[in-house]
Amino acid sequence: MEGSAVRPATLAAAADQVIWRLNRAVRPAKSQRAKRGQTLKTKRTLTDGQRAYEARRAAKAGVSLDKWLDAKQRQQEAEARAKQKAAEPAKPAKKPGLFSRLMERAQRPFGS
Repeated sequence: MEGSAVRPATLAAAADQVIWRLNRAVRPAKSQRAKRGQTLKTKRTLTDGQRAYEARRAAKAGVSLDKWLDAKQRQQEAEARAKQKAAEPAKPAKKPGLFSRLMERAQRPFGS
């Protein structure tokens, strides 16, 4: 068989081979985000191994790699916001209003 590739032994190996071939010929995404001129702002670029790992996870979840990475970034940003909100000092208790203070005073005995 001239020009044919070696057949992978397992289905997982076949999937890895397909992902590797797809990653070799990566083209710009034709998504709505790309059409609007917005780019995905990531803190770092993925290595080939990381991209393959994320591609496998995205395929297992049944979504595209772009959608998977977008969702992952949104989740990380939400966790960072929650962590920042938890780290903020609690606001001091608000002083009760005039009516509340009068009602509290009316409930106390006269000697206090």
